[in-house]
Order: sequence, then structure tokens, then C-alpha cells
Amino acid sequence: IKSVDFKDDLTIVAMTSSEKEHVIWNAPVDPKNKSIEVWMTELQVMMLATIRQQMILGIQDYYETKRTDWMQKWPGQVVINASQFQWTAECEEMINES
Repeated sequence: IKSVDFKDDLTIVAMTSSEKEHVIWNAPVDPKNKSIEVWMTELQVMMLATIRQQMILGIQDYYETKRTDWMQKWPGQVVINASQFQWTAECEEMINES
């Protein structure tokens, strides 16, 4: 995470990577009235949950979207991991067929 997006009420709702990929979180993190250790842990948990959800959605979308469009639609780590997932699935299918 290079930066996060705060709303006017100071909740944190999104993150941006060094590569300028912007990802909106599944749910906001509210740092108000919490120690930094608590809300930074919540931020880490939300980051992992959001990327996990993005991975699931990206893999599902892989089957429905033209690859060149799909690659532009999803964050880079989703594209890399979902592509590897798909490649492995196709290899397993070919091995099982032979």
C-alpha cells in the first residue's frame, strides 16, 4: 500500500499501490477512537480480505471477458495470479485427458 483514501468522516475506504492501482475495500476501516495498533491491524485484515475477494471475482470474470479487456480491468496481482490459476487448470485438464 502506497496510500489510502479517507472519506470526510475519516474512514479509510480504498488503497493505492506504488503502481497506481486503486482498489476500493469491501468495507471501510474506521480508525477513530482506536489506538494505531488496532486500526492498522484492521487495515491489514481489510487489505487481505479485499484482495482475496478481488481474486475470486477476477477468476470468475476470466471466463466471461475477452482477455485483453480482462487484463486492463483487474489489478496486476489479480491478473498474474488468476492467469497462473487458469494456466494450471488448463494443464491439469490436458494431463487428465491424455
